[in-house]
Amino acid sequence: FTPGVDQGNYVAILNAHLIQVSGKKESQKLYYRNSQRPGSLKIETFKQLKERIPSRILENAIWGMLPKGVLGREYYRRLYIY
Repeated sequence: FTPGVDQGNYVAILNAHLIQVSGKKESQKLYYRNSQRPGSLKIETFKQLKERIPSRILENAIWGMLPKGVLGREYYRRLYIY
């Protein structure tokens, strides 16, 4: 493992709709999206997003853990969530 070198590995995550969280996170955790237009900020809870697009929850979590920059974007391109 070399942290500054892209090894070319792929990651596939199956059954994203089965994700679970503990405690009150299902109703208290919020996800934001914005189209940069005035008044366009959309807020939804974990439960709402899980019903609408369950893979988006994992995409946001993994994107937050990756390094920001060219290497992180390359890693993110090799992520497949089903």
